[in-house]
Amino acid sequence: MKMSKLDNTECVSCQQLIQNIMTNKSYLGLISNHLYRNVLCTVLQYMMSDAEMQTISSRLLNCKSLKDLLSVVLTILERRHNKRLFSLVLHWVYFSQNGLTLAELIELGGNDPDLLPILFDLESVEILVSINGLVKFVHSVCKETVFRHLSIPKNIDDASTRTIRQNLVDLFEKKLTLGCVSYRVADELPAQLAALKDKESLFKCLSSIFVFVHLYRRGRLTTLVNYWKILSRDTSAVKDIYCSALQSILDESKDESSFNEQITMLYDLLGDFYKDLGLFSIAQKLLEKSLELKEEHLEPDDILLTRSYFLLARLFTQWKKYQTAEEYLKQALECNDVSTEGASSSIATILEFLAMLCQHQEKGKDADIYRKNAIGLRDTHFFQHELVSIKLSLVECTQLAVTLSESASSHVTLEETTGWLVSISFIYFHLKQYS
Repeated sequence: MKMSKLDNTECVSCQQLIQNIMTNKSYLGLISNHLYRNVLCTVLQYMMSDAEMQTISSRLLNCKSLKDLLSVVLTILERRHNKRLFSLVLHWVYFSQNGLTLAELIELGGNDPDLLPILFDLESVEILVSINGLVKFVHSVCKETVFRHLSIPKNIDDASTRTIRQNLVDLFEKKLTLGCVSYRVADELPAQLAALKDKESLFKCLSSIFVFVHLYRRGRLTTLVNYWKILSRDTSAVKDIYCSALQSILDESKDESSFNEQITMLYDLLGDFYKDLGLFSIAQKLLEKSLELKEEHLEPDDILLTRSYFLLARLFTQWKKYQTAEEYLKQALECNDVSTEGASSSIATILEFLAMLCQHQEKGKDADIYRKNAIGLRDTHFFQHELVSIKLSLVECTQLAVTLSESASSHVTLEETTGWLVSISFIYFHLKQYS
């Protein structure tokens, strides 16, 4: 049931309550709090009856902190909705790792029609918010208040806590079983299994190379390693697990003669992963295999080749084999010379890398040359970008000025048209400066 707006009789009570709050000096600090002010205004706006206002006004006046206010709001909302579902929604969001999507919440709620009104009200009073498609708490204070309101036990082995986490596990485990491995599965499933101390299921989850891909590509190396530590697996064991998973994918590949970008991507990611773990020899084999496949099937100026050269250069730099790293970077440089799209920025990055390598090898003069060339390329790239922007502005202003001057409308004055022409002259002057 959604909150309904006040009628005229209720507004009198609202005004009285607001006046009481505003004239009470102890509330001045709270009213200056943006979240407190918004929550309070929303509650007053959506009170259902004058009788309810009289009942709740004293409780609102006794709220000495944002947590107290949010606690009252949660009590109000709980009375208006299915109490069990209301509690479940808050529990699911609370125990999720990074929030939940609307689709996930609907699936967890069994398509219950009462779910959407609950979410609507919780977002209206700024307890929950949807950010990048994920429903989560607006502020840590909201999460703390929910923890207190729901009397969530601190003991992670509590039966009710395990039930909620198992709900989340069942949801994401089903997606993993069906092969629908997205970043959401990689984010939530390992975290929930680790919290439940279900080592067998956690091992199965982490052994999925697609879960690995989503975690590692998003910079979650430390998280991934920590999960394996829970299972008491060292880097050697992890190496064997992912190499076996990659081999299984290769065995299932139907046409080995054709180029498969996904396979080379896996080689690159695993090679980079083992490099981060310090397993340089294994990383070298994987990255060189990826390069071999690319050289066999791609054009010499393909950007994927540049990526392989760059990854190998990073590997040998970390391995302190600077000469070999320099050779790979020079190959990447040659590859970019014949490339056109985005060449300036890529070449500048490679030149900066070369400058750093030369510095390590005490080749000061070469390092200075590479560094100056990189700066020159970046400046050129910047000016080219600015030139395009200015040309676009010139075209837009010219078209608008022509439209204004040709318009028969009495609202367009000569002064306005002249102003636009002055703007065009200003832009044209800067355009000549860049040219």
